[in-house]
Amino acid sequence: KCATIIQAAWRGCLASERFAFIHSHLVVCQSAIRRRIAVKRYNEALAAAVSIQRICRGHSAKTNYLLTLGEVITTQSIFRRRCAMKCLSDLKQIRRAREEDAATRIQAAFLRYLGRIVFVIAVESA
Repeated sequence: KCATIIQAAWRGCLASERFAFIHSHLVVCQSAIRRRIAVKRYNEALAAAVSIQRICRGHSAKTNYLLTLGEVITTQSIFRRRCAMKCLSDLKQIRRAREEDAATRIQAAFLRYLGRIVFVIAVESA
């Protein structure tokens, strides 16, 4: 009977040591697994953050490009309008000069005609 009690105590002691050993190793394994899961979640969150930043930067660049393109088109339009207005002004001045030259020629011809009439009348009356 004493041997049974001693054996039971010994088996209990061995089982207790085995349990403590297994328990300590389980805690280490759980810690490693939790760390691996945490690293995986961190990497996923980091990849998501990088993706969001990439999309945001792309949208910002596209918006800035379109705004700049609109400003360039407006500037070109203003410049072309000013060039066209200058060209139109130059053409109007040329037309006005031609009209004035034609009017001067008509007036000169008419004055010559009047001069001839006056001369003919003067010659006939003399």
